[in-house]
Amino acid sequence: MSGTLDNDSTKKQLGFEYQKLVALEYCLNAKNGEYVYIECFGDVQYGTESIEVKHHEGESNLTSNSVDVWKTLKNLVVEY
Repeated sequence: MSGTLDNDSTKKQLGFEYQKLVALEYCLNAKNGEYVYIECFGDVQYGTESIEVKHHEGESNLTSNSVDVWKTLKNLVVEY
């Protein structure tokens, strides 16, 4: 047994936790009466700003070859 299970959702859960931390930061910086939405129009939405949150272990750069870029663009086209 390799120690890693095929159905291990630890990394995915870390991404959700990171998303909540980003949303919390926006909440703490929000003015009275402003709203922060999670998973409404993007990962985090603050006012007219839609933020896509990505979390990866270790160092990684976001490039035009990144799968995350193309998944995000597809989601934007399909949803809007």
